[in-house]
Amino acid sequence: MSIEYCKTGEDVKGFADADWANDSSDRKSYTGYAFYLGGKAPESVESFKCRGDNYESMRCRMFYPPNNLPTVYKISYETLQNNIVDCTLDNGSDHDITLMATNSGKCIYYPSQEFHNFTLIATNALGEYTNKISINTHKSVVPPKLQIYVENITSNSVYLSWKNRKQDYYKAIGLEYNITVEPDDHENTI
Repeated sequence: MSIEYCKTGEDVKGFADADWANDSSDRKSYTGYAFYLGGKAPESVESFKCRGDNYESMRCRMFYPPNNLPTVYKISYETLQNNIVDCTLDNGSDHDITLMATNSGKCIYYPSQEFHNFTLIATNALGEYTNKISINTHKSVVPPKLQIYVENITSNSVYLSWKNRKQDYYKAIGLEYNITVEPDDHENTI
Protein backbone atom coordinates (compact mmCIF):
# COMPACT_ATOMS: atom_id res chain seq x y z
CA MET A 1 0.00 0.00 0.00
CA SER A 2 1.23 3.52 -0.70
CA ILE A 3 0.10 7.12 -0.38
CA GLU A 4 0.81 9.50 -3.19
CA TYR A 5 0.97 13.16 -2.16
CA CYS A 6 1.07 16.08 -4.60
CA LYS A 7 2.07 19.51 -3.39
CA THR A 8 -1.14 21.53 -2.95
CA GLY A 9 -0.38 23.62 0.10
CA GLU A 10 -2.87 21.58 2.14
CA ASP A 11 -1.86 19.76 5.31
CA VAL A 12 -1.92 15.99 5.53
CA LYS A 13 -3.14 14.79 8.93
CA GLY A 14 -2.63 11.21 10.06
CA PHE A 15 -3.99 9.22 12.98
CA ALA A 16 -3.06 5.69 13.99
CA ASP A 17 -4.11 3.31 16.74
CA ALA A 18 -3.03 -0.22 17.66
CA ASP A 19 -3.91 -2.59 20.49
CA TRP A 20 -0.77 -4.77 20.22
CA ALA A 21 -2.24 -8.22 20.77
CA ASN A 22 -4.73 -7.10 23.38
CA ASP A 23 -7.45 -9.50 22.16
CA SER A 24 -7.32 -12.31 24.74
CA SER A 25 -9.06 -14.84 22.48
CA ASP A 26 -6.76 -14.80 19.44
CA ARG A 27 -3.80 -12.65 20.62
CA LYS A 28 -3.63 -10.92 17.24
CA SER A 29 -2.59 -7.32 16.76
CA TYR A 30 -5.06 -4.86 15.24
CA THR A 31 -4.05 -1.54 13.77
CA GLY A 32 -6.16 1.27 12.41
CA TYR A 33 -5.24 4.50 10.70
CA ALA A 34 -6.78 7.41 8.84
CA PHE A 35 -5.27 10.22 6.77
CA TYR A 36 -6.99 13.46 5.83
CA LEU A 37 -5.86 15.92 3.20
CA GLY A 38 -6.66 19.56 3.83
CA GLY A 39 -9.07 19.10 6.71
CA LYS A 40 -9.18 21.34 9.73
CA ALA A 41 -10.76 21.55 13.14
CA PRO A 42 -14.28 23.03 13.13
CA GLU A 43 -14.55 26.83 13.10
CA SER A 44 -17.27 29.32 13.95
CA VAL A 45 -20.29 29.35 11.65
CA GLU A 46 -20.11 32.12 9.06
CA SER A 47 -23.74 33.06 9.58
CA PHE A 48 -26.81 31.86 11.46
CA LYS A 49 -30.04 33.64 10.56
CA CYS A 50 -33.62 32.94 11.51
CA ARG A 51 -36.92 34.06 10.03
CA GLY A 52 -40.19 33.69 11.87
CA ASP A 53 -43.41 33.12 9.96
CA ASN A 54 -46.30 34.94 11.66
CA TYR A 55 -45.34 33.55 15.09
CA GLU A 56 -46.24 30.04 13.91
CA SER A 57 -42.79 28.75 13.02
CA MET A 58 -39.18 29.85 12.71
CA ARG A 59 -36.72 28.60 10.13
CA CYS A 60 -33.03 29.00 10.80
CA ARG A 61 -30.25 28.65 8.26
CA MET A 62 -26.58 28.29 9.08
CA PHE A 63 -23.52 28.51 6.88
CA TYR A 64 -20.20 27.16 8.02
CA PRO A 65 -16.72 27.25 6.50
CA PRO A 66 -15.94 24.48 4.02
CA ASN A 67 -14.02 21.57 5.46
CA ASN A 68 -12.71 18.39 3.84
CA LEU A 69 -13.22 16.52 7.10
CA PRO A 70 -16.67 15.13 7.85
CA THR A 71 -18.10 17.38 10.54
CA VAL A 72 -21.16 16.69 12.69
CA TYR A 73 -23.32 19.63 13.83
CA LYS A 74 -25.52 19.39 16.91
CA ILE A 75 -27.99 22.20 17.57
CA SER A 76 -29.95 22.88 20.74
CA TYR A 77 -31.55 25.82 22.50
CA GLU A 78 -32.62 26.70 26.00
CA THR A 79 -36.25 27.45 26.87
CA LEU A 80 -37.49 29.91 29.49
CA GLN A 81 -37.92 26.95 31.84
CA ASN A 82 -34.18 26.17 31.41
CA ASN A 83 -34.93 23.02 29.44
CA ILE A 84 -32.54 22.09 26.62
CA VAL A 85 -34.28 21.24 23.34
CA ASP A 86 -32.21 19.24 20.84
CA CYS A 87 -32.88 20.05 17.21
CA THR A 88 -32.15 18.10 14.06
CA LEU A 89 -31.43 19.42 10.60
CA ASP A 90 -34.39 19.32 8.24
CA ASN A 91 -34.57 16.21 6.05
CA GLY A 92 -32.21 16.50 3.10
CA SER A 93 -30.61 19.73 4.35
CA ASP A 94 -27.13 20.47 5.59
CA HIS A 95 -28.05 24.00 6.66
CA ASP A 96 -31.68 24.35 7.83
CA ILE A 97 -33.65 23.70 10.99
CA THR A 98 -37.34 24.47 11.42
CA LEU A 99 -39.01 25.19 14.75
CA MET A 100 -42.78 24.68 14.82
CA ALA A 101 -45.24 26.21 17.31
CA THR A 102 -47.00 22.88 17.66
CA ASN A 103 -45.21 19.77 18.78
CA SER A 104 -44.68 18.10 15.43
CA GLY A 105 -41.72 15.96 16.41
CA LYS A 106 -39.25 18.71 15.53
CA CYS A 107 -38.00 21.58 17.61
CA ILE A 108 -40.78 23.45 19.36
CA TYR A 109 -41.08 27.17 18.64
CA TYR A 110 -42.02 29.38 21.58
CA PRO A 111 -43.40 32.63 20.09
CA SER A 112 -43.77 34.33 23.47
CA GLN A 113 -40.10 33.73 24.29
CA GLU A 114 -38.21 36.95 23.50
CA PHE A 115 -34.94 35.19 22.64
CA HIS A 116 -34.06 31.75 21.33
CA ASN A 117 -30.55 31.02 22.63
CA PHE A 118 -28.97 28.39 20.40
CA THR A 119 -25.88 26.29 21.05
CA LEU A 120 -24.24 24.88 17.94
CA ILE A 121 -21.52 22.28 18.48
CA ALA A 122 -19.39 21.22 15.51
CA THR A 123 -17.22 18.10 15.94
CA ASN A 124 -14.78 16.28 13.69
CA ALA A 125 -11.62 14.18 14.04
CA LEU A 126 -9.49 17.28 14.75
CA GLY A 127 -11.59 18.88 17.44
CA GLU A 128 -14.75 20.61 18.52
CA TYR A 129 -16.08 24.18 18.30
CA THR A 130 -19.06 25.62 20.18
CA ASN A 131 -21.05 28.61 18.98
CA LYS A 132 -23.55 30.44 21.21
CA ILE A 133 -26.09 32.34 19.14
CA SER A 134 -28.99 34.45 20.40
CA ILE A 135 -31.91 35.24 18.06
CA ASN A 136 -34.50 37.89 19.01
CA THR A 137 -37.83 36.20 18.30
CA HIS A 138 -39.70 39.45 17.58
CA LYS A 139 -37.07 40.94 15.26
CA SER A 140 -36.95 37.77 13.18
CA VAL A 141 -40.70 37.59 12.49
CA VAL A 142 -42.08 38.55 9.12
CA PRO A 143 -45.78 39.45 9.40
CA PRO A 144 -48.14 38.03 6.81
CA LYS A 145 -49.70 40.15 4.13
CA LEU A 146 -52.86 41.61 5.60
CA GLN A 147 -55.90 40.05 3.95
CA ILE A 148 -58.63 42.70 3.77
CA TYR A 149 -62.28 41.87 3.15
CA VAL A 150 -64.29 44.59 1.37
CA GLU A 151 -68.07 44.76 1.80
CA ASN A 152 -70.98 47.17 1.45
CA ILE A 153 -69.43 49.52 -1.06
CA THR A 154 -71.45 52.72 -1.62
CA SER A 155 -70.56 56.07 -3.19
CA ASN A 156 -69.71 57.43 0.29
CA SER A 157 -68.47 54.46 2.30
CA VAL A 158 -67.01 51.01 2.41
CA TYR A 159 -66.84 48.40 5.15
CA LEU A 160 -63.38 46.85 5.63
CA SER A 161 -62.55 43.92 7.89
CA TRP A 162 -59.51 41.72 8.48
CA LYS A 163 -58.33 38.97 10.74
CA ASN A 164 -54.96 38.82 12.42
CA ARG A 165 -54.71 35.83 14.73
CA LYS A 166 -51.41 37.04 16.20
CA GLN A 167 -52.46 40.66 16.77
CA ASP A 168 -51.35 40.73 20.42
CA TYR A 169 -47.78 39.74 19.47
CA TYR A 170 -47.58 42.43 16.81
CA LYS A 171 -49.11 45.09 19.03
CA ALA A 172 -46.43 44.39 21.65
CA ILE A 173 -43.66 45.15 19.13
CA GLY A 174 -45.43 48.24 17.70
CA LEU A 175 -46.57 46.93 14.31
CA GLU A 176 -49.45 48.93 12.86
CA TYR A 177 -51.18 48.71 9.49
CA ASN A 178 -52.19 51.92 7.73
CA ILE A 179 -55.11 51.51 5.32
CA THR A 180 -55.98 54.22 2.83
CA VAL A 181 -59.25 54.11 0.91
CA GLU A 182 -59.51 56.25 -2.21
CA PRO A 183 -62.12 56.31 -4.97
CA ASP A 184 -61.09 54.85 -8.33
CA ASP A 185 -61.01 58.32 -9.89
CA HIS A 186 -59.13 59.97 -6.97
CA GLU A 187 -56.68 61.70 -9.36
CA ASN A 188 -59.53 63.59 -11.04
CA THR A 189 -61.06 64.88 -7.81
CA ILE A 190 -59.97 68.10 -6.14
